[in-house]
Amino acid sequence: MNRVFKNRDSLRRVFSGVGVAFTTMVLILGFAVLIIGGASLLRSWFEAGLGKQLLTNLRTFETEQKIGTAPSGIRPPLSIQFGTKPSIAPVITKEPLPPGSPFAVQQKAEENLTLSSFTDLFSGVGWIDQSKTTMHQDRSATAFMFPTVISAQKITAFAGRPALSQPNGFVERGSNGEDVRCAGSKCFSQRDFELLFQGSQLSLPADLQGKQLVNISVGNLDALLLLGAVTRRNDGTYEGWAFYFDGKNFSKVFGGEGNPFVSQYPGTLGFGGNDNDWIAMYGAYEGIAYRIRGGETPTDLSYFFHSRLMDDGFQPVVLRTQVGNDSESTAWYIFSLTSGNPKLIKLFQNKTREIQGIADLTSLVGPLRNASNASFNIEATQKGEVVLRAKTGNALNTEFWEIKDDGFDKSKSREVTSANINNYPAEVRSAKISELDFSTSGGKVEFALSSDGVTWVPATLNQDVSFSGENRSRLLWRARFTPDSDTETTPFLDRLRLDYKVSFL
Repeated sequence: MNRVFKNRDSLRRVFSGVGVAFTTMVLILGFAVLIIGGASLLRSWFEAGLGKQLLTNLRTFETEQKIGTAPSGIRPPLSIQFGTKPSIAPVITKEPLPPGSPFAVQQKAEENLTLSSFTDLFSGVGWIDQSKTTMHQDRSATAFMFPTVISAQKITAFAGRPALSQPNGFVERGSNGEDVRCAGSKCFSQRDFELLFQGSQLSLPADLQGKQLVNISVGNLDALLLLGAVTRRNDGTYEGWAFYFDGKNFSKVFGGEGNPFVSQYPGTLGFGGNDNDWIAMYGAYEGIAYRIRGGETPTDLSYFFHSRLMDDGFQPVVLRTQVGNDSESTAWYIFSLTSGNPKLIKLFQNKTREIQGIADLTSLVGPLRNASNASFNIEATQKGEVVLRAKTGNALNTEFWEIKDDGFDKSKSREVTSANINNYPAEVRSAKISELDFSTSGGKVEFALSSDGVTWVPATLNQDVSFSGENRSRLLWRARFTPDSDTETTPFLDRLRLDYKVSFL
């Protein structure tokens, strides 16, 4: 402060002959410099104080960016209440700690602790200790589950398999680009923008008149035919439309105001199921899918169809089959009708009413590795086993295969163990599993946390675990899966978040 006043007196002597007005102006400028300088010092102090917390936010951001997402805000508000992804309540076995355990103590209020968060979407292995992890990680579905048991056998004898030689035995595009779908004796035929019913040209629904049409597609249920259409809107986004056709008239399923099938990316609609339980799916860079059941609010399945799984998009065909005797023993298969991008994806319900998980079977089906296109159909289901017929082709030949899906391998217990999450020069004082996307069907699952990788403390959702001892520089989580005997079900873990507190050294 003394230095400031001395500078002010010197200025006054230098400019004493200039006049009071000029001196006043200089003083004002001087005070402005002081204010700016003080503000700069205050800003530096404030930024230094927030540095560690900003590191925490950056860690979480970097982890969550492993899967790219489409820009938000592109779907309009819904005029009806479409469902969201089923809420899967994590029912985790909680085992009490032994009395007086030195490794899990009641958390006390401590000062100077920094709160950090970590989220893993399981799209990679950067945060997984691969040397200790034995649970299957589906890198396309970005989830952990028991391994799927798939086998393939080439069909060389066609006796007793008349469907293999019938023109409509498989859903596929003909050499001229024609796609034929039949519900009983009623058949749609689609090629480019041309739609035929029973061989006669059919006009498109009035709702599509005046729209910028991108493509149309057809599908079938038990007794109903379906027409899909994609239009481009004035804002550059794409909209999917679907219509029932009863042989005479179209009736709109979705499209227009309140439509959830709106995307930034071009795509094609596909359908499949039965008249009372079916899936409509928009196959694009980011997929959109809803399960539609008679008299119920549609269930949003889009969560499963992120960009990693969609592989730049494809025209989907949906198959539904009953695995067991009750309606909850249902399996769904989705394959690609897009040439050059063969796919086989499975959705499973874990013997519940809702779809609980998804598995990408593409890399497990050997015949797909050298195929440019593939079509599938359901041949039989028995005792938890689903037998699919496959027709694969490339530029050289066409082959037929029998694909057996025997559910999930439950021959042994498995686990997922993380790598060290705490990269700070800090001690981990406490941690908790704050969020899980998780289905517990198919066996017993036990979570645990550790600050040294040696001593593991059982943990449940939102349970604070405190650590004591000399070595608290690391943070790891572990999940152990003990299977039951039902090969139709599996635990399904596709997201985990940890909140933890550290004390910087």
